[in-house]
Amino acid sequence: MGPLEETVYDTYRLGNHLDHCELSLATKNLRLGLARALDVRSDEFDAYLREQTRASRMFTAAPGLHIGPLNLVDRDDAPKPNGDKKSKGSGWVSYTSGWDDFVSEYQAIRTQRVNARWVRLLGLVRATIDDDYRRAVRGTWMGVSAEGIAEAPALVKAIGDCLSTKKCDGLEKPDPFKNALKLTPNATADFGDFRKATTEAARVRPLKYLLKEIKPFLDYYDPVKQRGVRVSDSNTLIISLDSGDFRGYDTELGQIIEKFWKVGSDSIKVEWLTSTRSEPVFKFLFLPTPKSGSQIDYYRRTITIGQNSIESVPAHEVGRALGFRARAFSVWRPETCKYEDESKPDDLLSNGRAGTVTSAHWDALKKVYGVTKSTK
Repeated sequence: MGPLEETVYDTYRLGNHLDHCELSLATKNLRLGLARALDVRSDEFDAYLREQTRASRMFTAAPGLHIGPLNLVDRDDAPKPNGDKKSKGSGWVSYTSGWDDFVSEYQAIRTQRVNARWVRLLGLVRATIDDDYRRAVRGTWMGVSAEGIAEAPALVKAIGDCLSTKKCDGLEKPDPFKNALKLTPNATADFGDFRKATTEAARVRPLKYLLKEIKPFLDYYDPVKQRGVRVSDSNTLIISLDSGDFRGYDTELGQIIEKFWKVGSDSIKVEWLTSTRSEPVFKFLFLPTPKSGSQIDYYRRTITIGQNSIESVPAHEVGRALGFRARAFSVWRPETCKYEDESKPDDLLSNGRAGTVTSAHWDALKKVYGVTKSTK
């Protein structure tokens, strides 16, 4: 087996958390068959991506978009997502995709040579295979959604009212917080135990468990204070970074990061240091393969930027280094047997390709890092 087919096979062999919609032999064979078809073309994919890498080295970008070996693409040229777009309210949108969609796309392009459309399909299948393995084998919970986080305050208030005043009317109908009850693996069961309880003690116990589970989502979007970030003055934060693979191009990299974090009089200033074992700071790494993606690793303290990334992607990753969680979710929907990818296109922390930083981001940063008007 190739690597994709082997992972799908292991997901079924080892998975203890597969949903009913995934268990039929036809579904299993469909997934294995598509993974095998992509594995067979691995040499073609490698050749195509090598040619893309060679072409990108010859590509002359607009002034200011070259940072050493890295070519950054203008935001106006960012590819638009494909799929079934759905508005979720409050600026959130989602795209839903699953194995049936991938097979349909494969059937449409199977006679073509490997091209950008093939590479996109490969990326979607790889991401879904990884998500399936994490969910079904490792037991990673994938019920956290933007809607659930938005509903968390209503659920916490209803629980608080019930526990403190014994007024539990707010918990009689779960519709206002049905997505909040999917935020953790046990939330729905705890709520069910509360509804079935026949004594006061039996009602209180699951509510306390449920409250403890849901409370962390009240400040989910607030940044978590990080080492290497300090206050300069009431409008400036300094973040220490290691330019790593872009050493010698520190000024250009710093400018492209600082550009997207300046909002009015608020700004960040990048301070370039060398990461050490005793004083680790986030270090930049470069992936030369086009479409290889960018990511942050909190354990290794690295920020990886892929070739031909959109120019605001480094600033997006630095937002994570400032302590923000990624404001995007991959939500497993067992009722459709698909994943729903939720994002907020106007928010840089959600969409590194096209979003922006706002005064709300800065208000959150100032609160966490203790910036006040009197700070010197």
